[in-house]
This record gives sequence, structure tokens and C-alpha cells, in this order.
Amino acid sequence: MKNRVLFLLEASHIDKEYVEDLCLIANEYDEAVFVLSKADQFNQHGLTTGQLLIILQSVLVKQLGIPFFLLLYPDKGVSGVNYWIQLKLLTPPFNTIYTSNKSDEEPAGLILKCQFNLLPEMPDHNYQLTKFLPNVRRGLFITRAQPFHNGHAAFVKQLGEECDEIIVLIAAAEQAHVLNNPLSASERLEMLHSFFQKEFPGKFYLMALPQNAFNLENMLELSFLLPDFSSVYGSNPIILSMCHALGIPTKALLNKVEVSATEVRKQLLDNASIKDLVPSVIYDYLEKLPLKERLQLLNKDEKA
Repeated sequence: MKNRVLFLLEASHIDKEYVEDLCLIANEYDEAVFVLSKADQFNQHGLTTGQLLIILQSVLVKQLGIPFFLLLYPDKGVSGVNYWIQLKLLTPPFNTIYTSNKSDEEPAGLILKCQFNLLPEMPDHNYQLTKFLPNVRRGLFITRAQPFHNGHAAFVKQLGEECDEIIVLIAAAEQAHVLNNPLSASERLEMLHSFFQKEFPGKFYLMALPQNAFNLENMLELSFLLPDFSSVYGSNPIILSMCHALGIPTKALLNKVEVSATEVRKQLLDNASIKDLVPSVIYDYLEKLPLKERLQLLNKDEKA
């Protein structure tokens, strides 16, 4: 596992100079994960969670010399052991955690099984954070990525050509280790991060949110949680229908690539190569898991 550090931040800690100080700590590691906790709550800055993400992203891109994840954790009232279990499942693996609460030390050791550190004290700054909000055009791509394949990559390439920045939402993040959804949220984050870090460095937001049944409420919630987006890219009829109902513009793939995640999983079950069905960096990641053996095991369980 990479030497990875996680910073569990609250909205009150989103301050440009403070985040710059955290980058000095982060640069001592191979990779960093910045998680904005309580993301579904209003914050004292008067900004949406999505706007805070934009500010965080702009600072991290400039100050960090290592790859980083910028994630949301809308805990929605979850507390105790379940709070920490969900955090562990919705983030890539990490060795060390920094939080602002001393009381987090026990669960960090018992549940996360990582080294615990307290965040430095927040200095008394009074920034006009809105001045750090760049005006750029963003598109949103929603996918389960089970796994990410060349069809997804074609959508993302088009999105990258038509927009300044890309938002990728991993849907159904709570589903894993079943035949149709074999990859965990943690694995999908790592898989997609490797692709976007290579193809669109510094120009993407990658999120994983649990949605047992994606509905209109979830779609409305995204306008608060995510950076502003001008359109949604995709072909899922349910998502397109919800976008139309809410007046959100949608974009279809101009040059369709005939491949599906179902086909990729079937190829793996049949011991056939998927090298021509997925981007090379995705193929390399899946080979290391390995996904083929997992699918074959899950297929046996389904037939039992």
C-alpha cells in the first residue's frame, strides 16, 4: 500500500493559508486524501459544499507536489462505529489520519487501524473565500464504474473537450463484492484516480457517494454537494429523466463506443482478455487486484 495520509476536515477549516500549511505535511507522503466531513450541512462561510471543494481544489493543485484525492463525506447523522466504517469504505486505504478532534484517536486505532495525529490549530483568519472561486465550465459524469471501460473513457474525453473541468461521481458506492458490482468504492476511487491523474491532471473532481436507490432527491442534493456543473453526460435513462425533470442540460456521446461493463465482466468470467476493452492504466490496475478471480468466486456463489 502507498504511504498515504488522510486529512479529515470540517468546513470551518477551509481557509486558504491553513490548507497551504497542511500541504507542507502532506508532501511528506506518497499521496494525500482530503475529506470534507459533514458535507451535507450548511457551513459558517455561507458557501455550498461544492464551492468549498472548488477552493480546496485550487489550493491543492498549486501547493501539492504529490497526487491527491479530494472527497466528500456526507455523514447524514451516522455516528459511532458506523461513522468510521463508512469513512473507511468510502476512501482509498491510508496509513495516517489527521483530524481536529482528540476523541477521534480511539476509533482511528481500533477501526481505521492507522496512526492518529491532531490537525494544527486553526489560525484566526478572516478571508473572503469567494474571491478564490474561479469561473469555469464543468460537466458531470455519473457512473458505477464496475469497471471503467473504453465507453466511459470516450464520454470523459468528449467531456474534457467541451468543458474546462470534469466531475466524476461514482454512484452506488455502498455496493461491492456481488457479481454485478464486484469493486468496492475504495477500489473504484483508486482505479479512476489513476486514469484521471494521467489524462486530466488538476482538472477533475472524483467523488464516491452511497445511494442505495438513486432518485430525484439524490440529484437535487448534488447541486449542493458538488461544484457547479453546466451539464450531465451519460446514457442512463433514469438519470437523464431526472435531469430533464429538473431542467439540467444533458449531453449524449457523439461517437459511441460499443462496449459495456457487463461485457467486460463476462470476458473476465470466461478467462478472456479485456485489454482491448479498457484503458491501459485501468487494465494495469485490475490485473493487480485481481478482478478475474473475484468474479469467478462470486459467480460460484451465485450458482450455489
